[in-house]
Amino acid sequence: MTDLLIVTSSMRGGGAERRILELMEGLDRKRFRITLFLADRKGELLDQVPQDIRVFAPPRALGFLRKIPGFYSLAILVSIARLIRSERPNTILSRLTTMNILMLWAARLSGRRGEMCLVATESTNTLVAYENSVRRFRTFRNFGVAYAYRSVDMIVCLSESLRSSLCQWLATDPTKVIVIPNGLNIERIDEAIRTPMDMPEVPGGNSVVIAMAGDSLAKLEIKGVHHLVKAISIARLPLSLILLGVNPESEHVQRWASEASVTDRVLCVGFQANPYPWIARADLFVSASLWEGAPTGLLDAFACRTPIVATRCPGGVVDILENGRLGLLVNPGSPEELAEGISDMLGAPDRVSELASLARKVLEESYGFTTMIHRYEELLERLPE
Repeated sequence: MTDLLIVTSSMRGGGAERRILELMEGLDRKRFRITLFLADRKGELLDQVPQDIRVFAPPRALGFLRKIPGFYSLAILVSIARLIRSERPNTILSRLTTMNILMLWAARLSGRRGEMCLVATESTNTLVAYENSVRRFRTFRNFGVAYAYRSVDMIVCLSESLRSSLCQWLATDPTKVIVIPNGLNIERIDEAIRTPMDMPEVPGGNSVVIAMAGDSLAKLEIKGVHHLVKAISIARLPLSLILLGVNPESEHVQRWASEASVTDRVLCVGFQANPYPWIARADLFVSASLWEGAPTGLLDAFACRTPIVATRCPGGVVDILENGRLGLLVNPGSPEELAEGISDMLGAPDRVSELASLARKVLEESYGFTTMIHRYEELLERLPE
């Protein structure tokens, strides 16, 4: 029996959190006893954590430390170290770069580093993330990530391009860096797609383009939402844009839409517990990102048989779309190319249908939920205790 501690930031409704949830649901309970640590005990998916999994987080009384840079990270580190001492896991699996760093230092602080195997999961293009981080933090981030990743026992990347970037930038031992792509529970998604729901009204005759983003200005800009809004205004076909995960009152999106004179054609619908009917009923899924990790939104579009236009940005997009075989790729940062690509796709329904069917087939063959679970189980059980 492997005592597994999973460490992540929260259970908010993003793709990374959904995959963690599915991993916890899928691991064989006869082989794994699971404990979950959350840096922030919040999130739309928190209630969906399996009941047999105990959930820990820093004491709520320490919440005031969030206002002091660095201090809440210290509280997280100490909380993880205490949990390691009390629960005595023999394997820790962490997800997201910051949590990977804190996991390593907590293991050392606990005094039990030599008794555990540490597995870091990386879904970000580390080189691009470093280049886009605040300048005064770059040296610290560089040292922290490099030291942590050279010190853990195994690193799981979600695509081959992310693996190559990490190995190149950090000079990490390539033998301890493996690729396990995200897997989707396709049967569950198919059921979710059939859930009755009312799509919002869009101007008559408009094709519906859908995208996923976050609320903060930084996330919106990284996702290229400002370029996508402009692309909607200059495309050859009448389009309406639906943004999942973006606050309906987002002043940034409202400003961009106003500047592009498309206020009545851009709709932000916030977090959706079930995003699949939205994706399935859209005419096109668009990823306008300036850089990416391994975006699960593309796999969601595969599952929903919704054709894709995406940017050829640094990260895992090109890998997932197989260099354009499974969706149209355009250059990042260009509203004009986005508009042209969207118009071309929507103007070729036969090609769109063919791409969507092929993408669904590839999803079923290469990104199955069972395959992902089995690969994680094999990895976690073959690590020395």
